[in-house]
Order: sequence, then C-alpha cells, then structure tokens
Amino acid sequence: MKYCLIGGKLDYSYSKKIHGFMGADYDLIELTPENLRDFVKENKYAGFNVTSPFKEKIVPYLFATDEIAEKIGAVNTVAKNGEKLVGYNTDLFGMEYALNKGKVFLKGKRVLILGHGGAGKTAKVLAQTLGAKSIYTASRKGETNFENCYNIEAEIIINATPVGTLSKTETPIDLKKFASLEGVMDCVYNPTETAFIKQAENLGLNIAYGIDMLVAQAVKAEEIWQEKTFDNGYIERLIRKMRDIIQ
Repeated sequence: MKYCLIGGKLDYSYSKKIHGFMGADYDLIELTPENLRDFVKENKYAGFNVTSPFKEKIVPYLFATDEIAEKIGAVNTVAKNGEKLVGYNTDLFGMEYALNKGKVFLKGKRVLILGHGGAGKTAKVLAQTLGAKSIYTASRKGETNFENCYNIEAEIIINATPVGTLSKTETPIDLKKFASLEGVMDCVYNPTETAFIKQAENLGLNIAYGIDMLVAQAVKAEEIWQEKTFDNGYIERLIRKMRDIIQ
C-alpha cells in the first residue's frame, strides 16, 4: 500500500525518510489549493499526511474527524475507512511525547505559546488538556507580540513558529528576560539544536525538541494506518536515525 504527504512546498520535508525507515512506500505530493479537490477525488493512496497550507482546508473533504482534530481544527493524518476518509491529528501526540521526554511539564504552569498557526493551536489545546494554570499566545505582529511579551511571567515557553528553521542564529525572543522560566519547547526540527534551544541549554532549562515531536507524530500516523502499536523504544531508535541525518 502507498502513502504520501500533501502540502504546498515540500522540498524541506523529512517525512519520506521517516516513513521509509518504517517500511512505508511513501510519496511527496505538492499541490496548490486549486488542486486539492482533484487530489481527494482521484486519491489512490491508503492514507496520507497533510501539511501547510492544507491542514484546515482538507477538513470539508473528510467523512469524519477524530476528537483531537476537531478540537484543534486541523488534520495532519488521513486514513481510509472503506472508501470514506477520516481525519486525525497526531501532532498533539508528538508534542506531548516531546514535552514528557524533556521533562517540560505544563500542569499548573504559566505557558507562553509563540505563534498562532497550526502548531500554536496544537500547543494551546494540549496546554488546556494538561491543566496549564494560564495560557498566553504571542505572534510577530499581534497585540501580544515578540517585543512586548516579556511582561508575562512565563514558566514554560513553546516556540510554535518556523523562526529558527535552517538558521543557527535566529530566535523569536530572548529567553534570558523571563525570570520564572523553567522549560521550553521548540517545534523547529531543522536544525535539531536551534539558537532558541542553545540559549535554553545555557540557562539550564528543561528542553523539548522538535525532532522528537516530528518523529513521534509520524509513528502515531503509522499506528493509525497499520492498526498496530509501536513502543517508545522504537520511537527513540527512529529519533536517533533522524538526528544523524538532520544534525
């Protein structure tokens, strides 16, 4: 059976490599918004992943979505149930896996999320689910933004923006300005250690890595497609393989 990832621009994607390690016959399919309807109508894949800009746009074409995808308002994994398409969101599982691994705990904490996009929505739903004390969201140009967010006494900060991708120096904010900060997560996975992460390391903070989220969400997608379960040891072996590739 064949699987794929659909998205706008996919030359950066490591999904083919990750799913290939898991034995999947996997394609990368670049689409325009105008092509989405035709892809769904002609789709011959047993399942597919969804990335920007289609995580929300795919929803009207689905027969149903699971509870998590419905809460977030975005789908990143689609499986066939007969001829009907069912949407799931495995990003939340991936994010929670990474946070737990990094000992970045949200329960009872003041959480600052950087970014209003899909990853930011996932982080907000997860923070609500895990019982964060308070949740704040900042963006580059919003009312609460990267310039004035320092008045928030954040204990946990999640970077859910692409800032830092393919850069060794770019970071959305200065972590040193948060006196109460205990831990961070960076959803960026390339490089695996961003400037944001390196600053957190220098401050002695607990850290959750984007590469862990990326691999864990992919494994969860395979669980849905294959109707089987992979243990954490399997996820960790796959993370090590991807770290060797991405650096």
